[in-house]
Amino acid sequence: MWNDIVATVLTRENVIVLAVLGGLFSIPPTFFKAKMNAVWILRLGQVSYVFMGLSMLVFVFTGLLT
Repeated sequence: MWNDIVATVLTRENVIVLAVLGGLFSIPPTFFKAKMNAVWILRLGQVSYVFMGLSMLVFVFTGLLT
């Protein structure tokens, strides 16, 4: 069971999805700074870094496990 979960999480598609989500969350704070609340800009920036960081970690762990 544990191997199935790890194999599912460590797929190439999931790494790409995490990176794309991180990129998408970084777009609104970049382009709509004047129209967005400062709190939302900070939150979306943090969320984008979390998703991009997760994609990098999964990519590294996948490389180490194979």
